[in-house]
Amino acid sequence: MTKVRTSLCRRILVAAAAATVGFPLFIAPAHAAPTPQAQAALAPTGAAAVSVARNSNGRLEAFVRGTDQGLWRQRQTGAGSATWSGWSSLGGGLAGAPRSAANANGRLQVFARGTDNALWYRRQVVAGSAAYTGWTSLGGGLTSDPTVVRDALGRLVVFVEGTDQALWMRRQATAGSGTFTAWSSLGGTMNGETSAALDRFGRLQVFVRGTDNALWTRRQVFAGSNAWMAWTSLGGGLTSDTAVSLDAANRLQVFTRGTDNALWTRRQTFAGSGSWTGWASLGGGLSSNPAVWRNTNGRLQVFVRGTDNALWYRYQSGGGSWNPWTSLGGGLTNELAGALNSNGRLQVFVRGTDNALWTRRQTFAGSNSWTGWASLGGILT
Repeated sequence: MTKVRTSLCRRILVAAAAATVGFPLFIAPAHAAPTPQAQAALAPTGAAAVSVARNSNGRLEAFVRGTDQGLWRQRQTGAGSATWSGWSSLGGGLAGAPRSAANANGRLQVFARGTDNALWYRRQVVAGSAAYTGWTSLGGGLTSDPTVVRDALGRLVVFVEGTDQALWMRRQATAGSGTFTAWSSLGGTMNGETSAALDRFGRLQVFVRGTDNALWTRRQVFAGSNAWMAWTSLGGGLTSDTAVSLDAANRLQVFTRGTDNALWTRRQTFAGSGSWTGWASLGGGLSSNPAVWRNTNGRLQVFVRGTDNALWYRYQSGGGSWNPWTSLGGGLTNELAGALNSNGRLQVFVRGTDNALWTRRQTFAGSNSWTGWASLGGILT
C-alpha cells in the first residue's frame, strides 16, 4: 500500500463520570481439553486487524489498517465473486482495528479509534458506492476498538471501553442518520472488547470480560429502549474476549477461552430468557479470541486460532451437539474476520506472514468443504 498520512485531528474526551460495578470472582472448573494436532502452514500466517461488511449490492467489502495507519479497503467485483477490486485508501490515522456495519439505508459505515483516542467514522455517500464521506469525529476517550451493531429500530449503536474502564455507547439519532446521541455510560469495569447482539425480542445485549475475568452482561429493558437492566455475572474464568450469536432456536450463545485455553460456551435456556445453561467446554487449545457465525442452515460455526497457529473450527450438528474440531491450516497469530456472501457462503479473512490479507470460503452455503487460501495482497498492521 502507498503510504498516506492523513491525520485525524482534535481530541474530545469523555467528561461524564461512569458508575462502576463490583464483580464477584467465579472461575470455571478446570477441564482437560484436547489440543488440535499441529498442521503444516498452507499459506497465511499472522492476524488481521480487519472488518468485513456486505454492501447493498451483495458485494463483500474488507477494511484494514495499513502501515501508514490509514484506513484501506477493497471489495468484491461482483456479489459472491472470487475476484476483488484492489486496494484503495480512505486515509485517516487509526490507532486500532476498524469496525464496519451496514446502515438501515444500505450505506456501509466504518468506525475506528483515532490516534487521538477519539471515535471516528466514514460512510458511503450512497448505498453500494465507492465514494465515502470525509472523516467525522464522535469524540470520546477510547481504550478499546469499537463494537458496532444495528438495533431493532435500525440505528447503529457503538460500544467502547472508556478511560475509566466502563462501557460507553453512542447511537444514531435515527436510522441511517449522520447525527448521534451524546456519549452514555453503561458502567461496569471491563477488561477488553465488547460483544453485542440482538436477542429474540430485538433487545440489545452486551457481553464483557470483567476485571475479575468473569463474563458480565447487560441488556435493554425493551427493544430500542434507552433503559438497561443491571449488570449480571455469568461467571467463568475468561482469558479472551467473547463472541456471541443467535442459534437456530433464537437463543443467544456466547463463546470464550477459559483458563485451560479450551473453548467454553453458555447459552440462554430459551429464546429471550434471562436464565442461562451452565458453562460447557468444547475443548481445543486456543491462542486467540473465538469468532462465531450462523450458517444459512442455522448451524453455528465457531473459529479459533489453535496452539499450532492454524485456523480451526467446530460446527453444530443436530440436537445441539457439535462436530469434532477441523483444521483449515494456515499460520495465524491473532483473530480473524468473516462474513456471509450474498450466496450464503461463509468467508474468513486473516493476515499472512507477508502482512497481506488472505481468505478462504465455503465451496457452497453451509458446506464443510472450503476453497484453498487466496491472497488479496496489501500490507496490514
